Amino acid sequence: MSQVGGTRPGAGRKPLGVRRPHWDKGWMRDRLHLPRERIAEECGCSAHTIYLWQKRFGLLKPLPPLPEKVDVDQIAPLYERGYSLRALARACPLSHETVRQRVLDAGIELRKRGK
Repeated sequence: MSQVGGTRPGAGRKPLGVRRPHWDKGWMRDRLHLPRERIAEECGCSAHTIYLWQKRFGLLKPLPPLPEKVDVDQIAPLYERGYSLRALARACPLSHETVRQRVLDAGIELRKRGK
């Protein structure tokens, strides 16, 4: 029976029995100091996949508490380290749109969703 579309399901996946390095909690813990994008390149997967495995292993670092008055100098470095706009907004009394605008005002290019 031929399939429509020309590709079979799962054509780009790794064969069964092949272990990926990011599936190992110890390996992942040793790389927490690296940006997710760099770990993802090493593993051949997306930064979002690395985030999900870090979350599964309980390795995500909690956000430091931010003061009531939050300025760009505090938000921008955290965003560059990989925190999402919504996570930053939850840590301070600002909407995610306000955080987004402050990051843009700092001249930082926004990541694509899930990166």
